[in-house]
Amino acid sequence: MQPRSDLIRGDGFIELVQGLLDALGKGFAVVNQIWDTQGANSAAPWVPVAWERQDPRLFQLDPSGRGLRIKDKNVRDGLPLEPFKYITHFSKLKSGAPHRAALARACAWPYMFENFTAKDWVGFVETYGQPFRVGKYGPNTSDEDVAKLVSALQNIGTDAAAAIPQSMMIEFVESASSANGDVFKALAKYCQQLISKSVLGQTMTTDDGASNAQSTTHNEVRHDITRSDARRICSTVMRFVLGPFIDLNFGRQLRYPLLTAPVLSPEDLKVLVTVVQTLVGIGLPVSQNYAYQRFAISVPAAGEKLLTPATGNTAPATDQAQTARQRIAMAAANGSPEAEEIIDDIIGGSLDDWERVSSGLLDAPIAAIETASSYGEAIAALLASYPDTDPSALANSLRIATAAARAVGDATD
Repeated sequence: MQPRSDLIRGDGFIELVQGLLDALGKGFAVVNQIWDTQGANSAAPWVPVAWERQDPRLFQLDPSGRGLRIKDKNVRDGLPLEPFKYITHFSKLKSGAPHRAALARACAWPYMFENFTAKDWVGFVETYGQPFRVGKYGPNTSDEDVAKLVSALQNIGTDAAAAIPQSMMIEFVESASSANGDVFKALAKYCQQLISKSVLGQTMTTDDGASNAQSTTHNEVRHDITRSDARRICSTVMRFVLGPFIDLNFGRQLRYPLLTAPVLSPEDLKVLVTVVQTLVGIGLPVSQNYAYQRFAISVPAAGEKLLTPATGNTAPATDQAQTARQRIAMAAANGSPEAEEIIDDIIGGSLDDWERVSSGLLDAPIAAIETASSYGEAIAALLASYPDTDPSALANSLRIATAAARAVGDATD
């Protein structure tokens, strides 16, 4: 049997997705699905091999208004679509007829007004962006000289140079008009913001981000729209591609594969590392697969070279503790059993004070777990209680014990 993942990993699948996304602008999209029925693969002889986007002008709504038909000049209601041949996708940005949910419909008027405004703005600049040119001539000036003066005035507007008789004069007069170009700028900006709101659901990531916090909040709206579009694309692919592929080759099934397209959002991985370390430190099991997925790190293969912690003065506290234990073992092997006894005393002294040391770290998580009624609620409560934990007492106790153990090891080594 051909792996089903091959259907979405081929070169043509991206063209299918691009063709389906055409529905966002026009309300619906139609893609012609081309099948290979020659039986090249005995396990799955019917396989879609290509997808071709169709011009939406070739289709019309059926009488119910919920489906599409092929336009035909001899059939008023159009011809039905052939099964397994056409993939139809609707944007569903708005309830009602598909063409009412098209982004092009919502953006058409702002786009047109913005272009008209730009044209008027340019005309305004040409008229009021430079001073008026006034030519003066005497009462005895001939028509030929007047024509030369008019021509000179026109040339100054385009070439900024002109030749006139000495008896004539050209005066540049600043415009006293109270009109300005702010009204055109405001209208153009307003139209651009309408288009941004229609497409992205917000304006701060493109037009006027007032602050980083506000832009980040508005950016979540864009991610929500992207996730919604991705879910609808996956639903259409499962219905028109994966479903027919399985039905034609293996018959009807009780369960069908699920296609998902995760939309990743920017995340502060340093905070996530701290949270995971805290949860593991208090004994909460955390799956390695979860960590690999959240940090986008591939699982190492067998025999693959792995990264190791750096050595030297920058070694973490766990490596220092391991070094101290090795020093104690070497001291005991060299006939210094008193070192081990001293370390036992250090450990015993640290454990005697464990309630005070761990209270600031465990009180908030324990209270959060005790008030939770489900596993998911406990996880949420733990994450919420993290800022209230105070590991300073525990860190100070470990620092003192580590320093003492290292001193014993150095003295008996």
